[in-house]
This record gives sequence, C-alpha cells and structure tokens, in this order.
Amino acid sequence: MGKLIKRNSVKKYQSIEQIYRDIVDLSGVRIAIYFPGDREEIGRLIESEFNTERIKKFPNADQKLHQEDPFKRRFSGYDAVHYRVRIKEDKLEENNKRFAHAQVEIQIASSFMHAWAEVEHDLAYKPQIGSLSEEESMILDELNGLVLSGEAALEKLQKAFKYRIAFMEQQFNNHYEL
Repeated sequence: MGKLIKRNSVKKYQSIEQIYRDIVDLSGVRIAIYFPGDREEIGRLIESEFNTERIKKFPNADQKLHQEDPFKRRFSGYDAVHYRVRIKEDKLEENNKRFAHAQVEIQIASSFMHAWAEVEHDLAYKPQIGSLSEEESMILDELNGLVLSGEAALEKLQKAFKYRIAFMEQQFNNHYEL
C-alpha cells in the first residue's frame, strides 16, 4: 500500500488501469530457502504451476546501483531470482476465475540473502534518516560478502550430503532418517 501511495503522489493515477500498468506486481511472495542449490528446482516447480510472465535474475546488468553512493562495492549485492506469474485459469474454481489476470511476484533467495536484503533496502535504498556513511556502506558490503560465502558453504554442504546419502547402502531406520 505504501508503494501505491508514494507512486501516486508523482504519477497522479486517474484509473485502476493506470495503476495496473504501472505497478504490475501488486502482490508478492518470498520463498526463503536454506540451501541456495534448491533455487533451480523451486523455479521449475513455479514454471510448471503458473503462467510465467517474466523471470528476473539478480545481480544483473540492469540493476540500478546507488548513483549517489561514492563507495565502491566489493561484492555483487542482492542474489535472487524473481518470477512474475499468473495463476493458470484451469487451476482455479469457477468462482475464482477472475483472479487469473492478477500478477504475483515470487522472489526466491536464501534466508541469509533475504535478511541482508531487508537491512540493505531499509538502510540504503529507502533510508529513514539521511544517507549512509562510507563506514556503513562498507559494513553492508562486508555483510554481503559473508552472506555470499555462507551460501557457497551451504551449497557445498548440500552437495556433500547428497553424495553421502546416494552411496549409503543401508535402509532408513525410521522416518526421521528419511
């Protein structure tokens, strides 16, 4: 709602259609995953269950950097995949068919990345009080490096775990092992 109010102060919307053309993702979902290696599998599931309008991967060349920020980042920043989707009409009951036109943005990133992105967004992209100091920018960049390193370690751990499980020659003792 805040986004709509803020954009309306500049755009001066005259109709619902203008809002829909300008803000295509009026609703969104975040999927925070523990293992970044699961991102592709979740993406395939999304693409099979929804009509995918657009896929946007971050970081990307189009990503706006903070022009006024004199600090040169060492790390790539936000790392995620966003899907802009619509519900397939055949998956809706007759009384809900009207929702088939609604676009939803589904964001997939690690739990680490979502946490970092929220902090970075609130402090750098939409600051409440003034601009970030160089020291604050450096700390955010350093935290981003730690998040990216943590994701790399989680990917290695997941791969090692899958490898170990694949070569186990014993049956599961109970449902917890499964």
